[in-house]
Amino acid sequence: YTTLFRSLGDAGSDLAKRMNPDGLVGGTFSIDLATEARAKALPAALALFKDATSLGGVESLVEWRRRYDDAISPGLLRISVGLEDPDDLIADFSQAIATIDHLPAAPWDEMA
Repeated sequence: YTTLFRSLGDAGSDLAKRMNPDGLVGGTFSIDLATEARAKALPAALALFKDATSLGGVESLVEWRRRYDDAISPGLLRISVGLEDPDDLIADFSQAIATIDHLPAAPWDEMA
C-alpha cells in the first residue's frame, strides 16, 4: 500500500510545520491499496471503523473514495481515526488486513 500523507520530516513540509507547530497532525489520512478488490473489501472487514464519509465526528471511519469519483485511484481508502482506544483500532485494522489477504495482490491478478 501507499500512504498519502506527507510527514512533517519530509521535504516540502514547511506548510505542515507552520500549521502544526506542536508537531501534532490530524487523524485523517489515505492509503492506496494495490487492487480495487482489496480496497472495496477492507471497509466491510473492519468492526470498529464504519464505512462512511467523515463529517467531523469522533468515530473512526473508512471510505472507498472511488465510489464517489471515477478519477480517483481504485485502491484509495480515506481513513479518519476517532477517539476509540488506539490498541483496539490497530487490532481491528490488523484483523481486517488478514481477512482480505486472500484477494488479488496486484491489478493483473484481478483480470485472471
